[in-house]
Amino acid sequence: MAHLEHINPKKWRITIELGRDSKTCRRKRKYKTVKGTKKKAQKVMLEMVNKYENGTFAGDENITLEEYLIKWLYEYKKNDISNRTFIDYKTILNNHIIPYFKKLKLSELEERYIIK
Repeated sequence: MAHLEHINPKKWRITIELGRDSKTCRRKRKYKTVKGTKKKAQKVMLEMVNKYENGTFAGDENITLEEYLIKWLYEYKKNDISNRTFIDYKTILNNHIIPYFKKLKLSELEERYIIK
């Protein structure tokens, strides 16, 4: 999730939510200040969001698919879905996806692993 804040007539602050730290449970955020128009700031914000969604801000390049999926479920989906849907997602991950890709690094994931 991203937020754009107007600081003064030619300055904007971008805030990107990066989930929660798994050890401290504190929210992680990425900030950037942009000088210029709102349109320019929106463009920079979109680029930051795209980088985040592609894993550029993930921090650990050696994260496994299992770690990523668990983080995704608990940090990004849990508060957006019903309890029943959460339980269903967790069951699908634990029974059908994680056992087959447990040691695979996220950076090594390829299309051939997903499509039959």
